[in-house]
Amino acid sequence: MKNEFISYYIVIAKKEVILSAGAINSPQLLMLSGIGLKTVLDDFGKALILDFTCRITSLPKSRGRVKLGSNDPLTNALIYSNYFAEESDIQLLIKGLTIGAKLSRTNALINKGYDLITDLLPGCKSFTFGTEHYWMCALRTNTKSINHPVGTCKMGLYNDTDAVVDPQRMIYGIVKFRVVDASIIPVIPRGNIIVPTIIIIEKGADMIKNKWQKS
Repeated sequence: MKNEFISYYIVIAKKEVILSAGAINSPQLLMLSGIGLKTVLDDFGKALILDFTCRITSLPKSRGRVKLGSNDPLTNALIYSNYFAEESDIQLLIKGLTIGAKLSRTNALINKGYDLITDLLPGCKSFTFGTEHYWMCALRTNTKSINHPVGTCKMGLYNDTDAVVDPQRMIYGIVKFRVVDASIIPVIPRGNIIVPTIIIIEKGADMIKNKWQKS
């Protein structure tokens, strides 16, 4: 059916559906299709197909969430990063910053001309540089994910209640529906996610080819 502005098409998949829209749009499309947390989908009048939680893995223990902004697929999803929801995460980073500041005062770095910039960050000028309260303020006012969210369609074993896809990237409870992007990464790596994302895509391509070339 068509109207003046938008065209709608029905596409039938003979073999399988592959979703690769990224860590934000993949869970959004799943929720728009009735796959997501029941309490969220109920708010938008979505018929529930599967009850899953769409989370963002941000820091080691803190977890964010992705929710629908509306029933319109062109409307941006709502992202709740939930940074430092777990106090242990911020304490771990404070320890790291404290160690880094101490290293800046070692002869090895001083002799190389390195100097720690101690200008107070905006929003934290009421604290003394280098104190725990200062680092806590700096972290809470300046932390960002730099567009590297993962884990909204977590890969895991069947007994993992948070898992959305199995090790073959197939969505639990749905036949022939595979997710192949960074959203399946269970826990965020310490480094840049570009390499693990490329590996996921390459491995996913191999899985798809191996499955259907043998059929």
